[in-house]
Amino acid sequence: VLLMRFKASLPSYKQIEVELNPGRTVKDLKRLVCEKLGIEPELTKLLFRGKSLSENARLAKLKGTEEPVIVDYLWARHLLLWGADGQRTIRSATVLLAGAGAIGNEVAKNLALLGVGRIYIVDRDNVEFSNISRMIFFEPADLGKIKAEVLAKNIHRKFPYVETIAYRGDLERMPLKLYLDSDVIICGLDNVVSRIYLSQICRKYSIPMVDGGITGLNARVHVYIPPDDACPIC
Repeated sequence: VLLMRFKASLPSYKQIEVELNPGRTVKDLKRLVCEKLGIEPELTKLLFRGKSLSENARLAKLKGTEEPVIVDYLWARHLLLWGADGQRTIRSATVLLAGAGAIGNEVAKNLALLGVGRIYIVDRDNVEFSNISRMIFFEPADLGKIKAEVLAKNIHRKFPYVETIAYRGDLERMPLKLYLDSDVIICGLDNVVSRIYLSQICRKYSIPMVDGGITGLNARVHVYIPPDDACPIC
């Protein structure tokens, strides 16, 4: 069987060549290209001369061209920073986000933009009117609703490739499994008692913690990687 050679370029990152029967489809080409690049085909589109290729189209239509097919991957720019292996690590990560307020909204958004696979969102409060001017995922229709649930729902709706799980209640009452499942805990609470509790959990079970707080124009971020770092309470 005569095979055709195809060039595929993920701009500024990598260009590869693959061989396929011209009777195969663009979908087959995408699957093979993504396998070689180590990226998810369901989050990738192939472009040719600036236009998206139909996945059902036969590869014979590309015959005779030396131009590469462009790989448009959702996190293509991230690969310039940490490569496909780093992005796979992020995709497989679970983050526990303590607090669904102003910090929590921004952190959840940025975790989703990075492609973090799962986010546990924990908060015991309801959406208030004064939240709306500072928290991008809350709207007037959400007044009185549970913050954690609203944030989890809206993050998943905008970023469906991220699993979001909401928990309403005190951190001290959360199942231990929730913490042990997490690769990192991010805290954006103004509750000192809960922050002390999180520090103890992180120290005891060697879970990295990022603790942040804002008052007016003052902000502080503390990264705690047990056992050697000074914990936020220290």
